[in-house]
Amino acid sequence: PICGLAIAGGMGLAGCTGEDEPAGPDPQDPRQRTWSPHDTHQAGITSPLPAASTTIALDLVSGTTKDALRRLLTLWSHDIEALMAGTPVPGDPLPDLARPGTSLSVTVGFGPRVFSIPGLTQHKPDGLAEVAPMNHDRLRPEWSGGDLVLLISADDATTVGYAQRVLTRDAATFATVRWVQEGHWRGLDDQGRPATGRNLFGRSEEYTS
Repeated sequence: PICGLAIAGGMGLAGCTGEDEPAGPDPQDPRQRTWSPHDTHQAGITSPLPAASTTIALDLVSGTTKDALRRLLTLWSHDIEALMAGTPVPGDPLPDLARPGTSLSVTVGFGPRVFSIPGLTQHKPDGLAEVAPMNHDRLRPEWSGGDLVLLISADDATTVGYAQRVLTRDAATFATVRWVQEGHWRGLDDQGRPATGRNLFGRSEEYTS
C-alpha cells in the first residue's frame, strides 16, 4: 500500500491507500444501519425495503380521551427513540436484545376513529376514511380495521419481535391488539445491492427505491 503523513495544526495524520485498505460501507446498502426517528417523514416510509416486518393493528380502550392518547404516544415516542438507537428502554427485562445497526424502523399510523375523540375531530386529515372493499374482497372483521397501526421493520425477525414486545407491552393500558401480520422480503443481492426479488406467489417484483 501507499502511505503518507501530513502535519496539520500540530497533529500528525497518517493514512494509507492501496489494495490493503478495507473498503468503506456501500452507501446503497441498507443493511446494518441505524435510522433516525426524527425527520420530515417517519423512517419506515422513506427507508429501503426491509428484510423482515410486522404490522400490528390496535384498538383503543373504550372511553379513551385525548390526554390518554397523548400519554400513549409520548410513551411510544420514548420507546421508539430508544429502540431505533439500539438502547434498552427503562425497565426492560431483556436489555441485551437492544442493539444498533439492525436497520430498525417503526412507523405509527392512525385510523379514522382516532379523530372521533373529543378534541381531535377538527384535526382529521382530508381524505382519511375507511377503504371500501372491492368486489372480489372477502374481508373478515377480525383481520380488518384498527384505531392505531404499527409497522415494525428491521434486518432480522428477532429485532422486529423485540420491538413488537416492547411497544405492545407499553400500550397495554391504552389499547388492545386487534390483529398482527408478519412478512419478510429479500430485495438485495449478497453485496447488499437492490435486486429483483421474488415473492411467495412466484412472481418477480421490480425493486423501486
